[in-house]
Amino acid sequence: MSRTTVISRLAVATIGAVALVGTMTACGADEPKRDEPSGQITEASDADVFALQVGDCFNSADLEAEIEEVPVVPCGEMHDSEIYAEHKMAKGDYPGETVVDAKAEEFCEAEFATFFGSAVDEQDPEAEKLYAWWPLTPTSEGWKRLDDRVIQCVAAPYDESEQVTGSLKGVGAAAK
Repeated sequence: MSRTTVISRLAVATIGAVALVGTMTACGADEPKRDEPSGQITEASDADVFALQVGDCFNSADLEAEIEEVPVVPCGEMHDSEIYAEHKMAKGDYPGETVVDAKAEEFCEAEFATFFGSAVDEQDPEAEKLYAWWPLTPTSEGWKRLDDRVIQCVAAPYDESEQVTGSLKGVGAAAK
């Protein structure tokens, strides 16, 4: 089974845009090891893209254009990406990339402010670290073949070479 997902990173509005575009395909990778009560990942591993959940941390820097696995890690370890929200689009025919991307932008931007503690464009451009979000979105093929209608929102350092330890939840509020 495979899932095709497009990645694009949206950057801090006052800084400009960062382009990180690729296609992810997953088939048959493992379910990550999780703590039973909390559901948090307990061990670094490669996980099927379908196994990703809100709160999961992973490293996107080494992802290629098409992948079968995502390198997940416990959020307490160094990572560059964290899923902070997801939205399931309504059933029906694939609405087109433009509609999916617009919904992802609307949803992920609003959820970023709630999760992070401030909107992307409210960050001080002179701050030591800046953060951005990017969506994992379903494509036409995944929508039709696998009923993949889930948009997942990913928070990450603006500088793609940076990594963090721990969740980014509330980091923007703490920086004010």
